[in-house]
Amino acid sequence: MPANIDPIFSRKGEIGNSSLGAATAFPAVFTAANTALDGTGTVTTIFTADATNGGYLKSIIIKQSNAAAAVSTACVARFYINNGSSNTTATNNLFYKSMVLPAVTPSTTADSPDYEIPCGIALREGYKILGTISVAQTTTGFVMYGVGGSY
Repeated sequence: MPANIDPIFSRKGEIGNSSLGAATAFPAVFTAANTALDGTGTVTTIFTADATNGGYLKSIIIKQSNAAAAVSTACVARFYINNGSSNTTATNNLFYKSMVLPAVTPSTTADSPDYEIPCGIALREGYKILGTISVAQTTTGFVMYGVGGSY
């Protein structure tokens, strides 16, 4: 029986790459470069929709990891919608959004910037949002995760 269809409301909030029934798990810090523009290669799952009922992605959050007091390298973060199958097949991925991330030096006296990319999309059962960065980070990187819910 369809639920929460007009308007769409989430039954359970989700933060990170979790899915309904699983513990919330935040993705690793993005440090590896991926120059592929089709969602293949080194990717990290940002958000996973519920395998039975689908999900809703409100936004993607990006924050410098501050793992070390070193300058991050400017890069492009790219996001793909994956149909729940292997990302190694390019036709399973759809380019969704991108954002330029500037070089930032972590500080003990000033906050590093964070970014929120609005999404507002409903995802089919088992679909995922995958993320990449275009330039390798040597000592620090970026944490990225989805904020949304499961139906």
